[in-house]
Amino acid sequence: MTDPDHEAPTLDPIARTERAVEDVAHSAVDSGITFEVTDVVDAAEPALPGGLPAPTMVTRAGGT
Repeated sequence: MTDPDHEAPTLDPIARTERAVEDVAHSAVDSGITFEVTDVVDAAEPALPGGLPAPTMVTRAGGT
């Protein structure tokens, strides 16, 4: 059994990020402008609660 209070700090930022992705995707479709991952991050960060650790960049094998 999972503890909802324990999951909430993780699930809330994920839900907010999902909303930001959807907002940017709708903007891309509506405007025809191509957006990048950083645009999604910029849209999501203001809605996240304070005190979260700073984001880190993950580099995949092969440099992509």
